[in-house]
Amino acid sequence: MNITDLADLLCQTTEPICESNYDCIQCDISIEARNKFTYYLNLQRSDLNIFNTNSIVSILELLFHLSTSKRCASCNDILYRNSNFLSAPDLLILHIPYADAKINTSFKFLNKSYSLRGVIYYGSNHYTSCIVSENKNVWYHDRIQTGKNMIFEGALLFKKSKDWNVYNNKKVVLFKRL
Repeated sequence: MNITDLADLLCQTTEPICESNYDCIQCDISIEARNKFTYYLNLQRSDLNIFNTNSIVSILELLFHLSTSKRCASCNDILYRNSNFLSAPDLLILHIPYADAKINTSFKFLNKSYSLRGVIYYGSNHYTSCIVSENKNVWYHDRIQTGKNMIFEGALLFKKSKDWNVYNNKKVVLFKRL
């Protein structure tokens, strides 16, 4: 089991947290769709067409209003898969390994404010992490280098959004927001 499988497993819910429909914009038809959304969102998807100029909010907007290859039975127009959380989740864990997306330290989603709390990096068959404490300090952890200890990196406000994507030649895999 890899770290993304673990995140997916830990974030599974017993009750649906999201509703999804296939919608035709042309003839205003809506068909209920099955969804698998949890508090873990896999953004490693070619159908999202992510660019390095995209922010996390713009990627989430793409994910929740996604063009599909399905066609409307009435007019043959493209169906869009529209999804909505039933309520704003308290926790979001996002998987963005290939994207150079702009990782903002805070954003609003579904009228709820989210703040960056941690980032997990992967490279050379090894995971490392950066943790953001409640008082907005950034701490680095690498079990091989630091053992059980963490290294103080500085205040969050001094770290730019582009600095979150790669750390010590390791690329971002997951990050968590509360």
